[in-house]
Amino acid sequence: MSSVGITIPGAASKIYTSQTYEQAVFLDSGGTLSRLPANLVAAMIADFPGAVDNGNGLYTVPCSYRSQAGTLDFGFGNTVIHVPYHEFIWMTGSACVFGAVANAASDVDWVLGG
Repeated sequence: MSSVGITIPGAASKIYTSQTYEQAVFLDSGGTLSRLPANLVAAMIADFPGAVDNGNGLYTVPCSYRSQAGTLDFGFGNTVIHVPYHEFIWMTGSACVFGAVANAASDVDWVLGG
C-alpha cells in the first residue's frame, strides 16, 4: 500500500501517509476490522469528531457518519480504492464502530479488512 487518506464531505482530500511509502498489506475479505499502526489509526480517528475510545482498541463514532458521502482512501501505486464511510463504519446494535484498530506495538503486519 502506498498511501492512506480521507475524503471528507465538503473538504479537500488529504493523505495520512507519504505518497512514496510502500507497505505490504494482507487483504482479509473475511475480516471486519483493518489493523494498522497506532499513529495512523489516531490520525484517521481525529477526522471523526465525537469518536470515543472504548478502551479495548475499538472506537465508536456517531452513526450519522454512515450517511455522509466521505471515503477512506487506500492507495496502491496508481490505483486508489475509495471506501465509503458506510462500508468502513459498521453497526453493532445501536452503536457504530470505526473499521480500524491499532496493531500491537510488536506487530508490523498491516491488515485491510473487508
